[in-house]
Amino acid sequence: MQYVPEILQHAAYVRTKTEDQQTKIWDVLRKKWLVSQPEEFVRQCMIHYLTKHQNYPIKRMQIERSVKLNERFGRYDLMIVDKHLNPYMLIECKSFDIPLTENHFHQIVNYNLAKTAPFICITNGSVVGLFQSQSATEGYMPLSEFPNYKD
Repeated sequence: MQYVPEILQHAAYVRTKTEDQQTKIWDVLRKKWLVSQPEEFVRQCMIHYLTKHQNYPIKRMQIERSVKLNERFGRYDLMIVDKHLNPYMLIECKSFDIPLTENHFHQIVNYNLAKTAPFICITNGSVVGLFQSQSATEGYMPLSEFPNYKD
C-alpha cells in the first residue's frame, strides 16, 4: 500500500531564506515566499519530485483550493489536472514528522468525492500512499508507482 520514493531527496530544489528572523520557503506554483511550515516543505518537495523525476507539467498543478463536501468545506493540498483541466490526481501532504494513518486516507477520499480524480496520493515526504479509483463499489486500488502523465 505504501512505498518510499525519493521525494525528500528533492529538498535541494526547495528555495529557502531567512527574513525578519523567520524561515521562508519559495512556493513555485504561487510564485511567492511563504512562512516555512513542515507540511509546506513536503508539498514543495513533492512538486519538485513530480516535475523533475516524474515529468508532470507544473502548468497542470493547482495548490490549496477549496472543496465543498455537503455543508462543510475543506482544502486539498495539490491537484494535477489533465489537458482539459479535469482532475487527474489529488494529493494530500502531511508534515514529515506525522505518520500516515487511515484518517489521512479517508480525508483525501472525501475530497475526491467532490473532485473525482482517477488517482489520489497521500504523503509525508518519506512514505507515499498512491491509489487508483475503481468503481464506486470497489473503492481504491493501491499502486506501487506513479502513473505516467499523459497530456
